[in-house]
Amino acid sequence: EDLAGPGLINPLKNRKNTLDNSNLWSTNVSLSYSYTATNPESPRKTFWVNTNSSINVTEKWRVSYRARFDMIIQDLVSHSFSVHRDLHCWELSLNWTPSGMGQGINFKLNVKSPTLKDIKIEKKSGVFSGPRF
Repeated sequence: EDLAGPGLINPLKNRKNTLDNSNLWSTNVSLSYSYTATNPESPRKTFWVNTNSSINVTEKWRVSYRARFDMIIQDLVSHSFSVHRDLHCWELSLNWTPSGMGQGINFKLNVKSPTLKDIKIEKKSGVFSGPRF
């Protein structure tokens, strides 16, 4: 006799996916190698590992992390965090690059319709924020 009741022995068995069978998370890893010998006396080599991970926290919220590692100097070259929120006809995004190329914060609230793509509020800080008056 099951005294615990239905669903209490394995509570995840009866749990419904709240994201309508869409991907809960994804991770991509890519390698890039370059050898340039324009000047044979000092060839230039690059070897990077790029990662991009994304988690759909809920149906409307997504959090992402990107990173680039330089395998020759064995160091983190750049990384960034982003949060995205679907607001039905609008979308909200916040991107933060703590260091390296493109360092700063980018906030954007825009209409999703391609015809109305110029209707947006955008605030940038850091390297790409432009001149300050």
